[in-house]
Amino acid sequence: MIAVVGLLATMAAAVSLPEVHAVRATWIDQRAAIRILVSEDMPPAEIVREGEEVLVRLPGVAPENFPLPTVERPLEGLWVDREETGTLLRINVAEGVPYEASYEP
Repeated sequence: MIAVVGLLATMAAAVSLPEVHAVRATWIDQRAAIRILVSEDMPPAEIVREGEEVLVRLPGVAPENFPLPTVERPLEGLWVDREETGTLLRINVAEGVPYEASYEP
């Protein structure tokens, strides 16, 4: 099992839109994990599984040259797509690998 997402609110200067500050690849209890650090005014993300991808839709903006960490198995890839309504983080995980998500304000 992998822990895919832990959202951590961070202190941010006054901004007009919620912001994605960083995405980090880490390990939690011997499971690969992705942590997404966001501004404290970010509402919870929408997280769904579609086949081999876990999609994390964040209602906020990520900078243009947003750096992404290198991931290790069972994670297979990580991409950012910008949408009109926010930021979409695409996490590629083998279909049979379970995941869990959590939110930490």
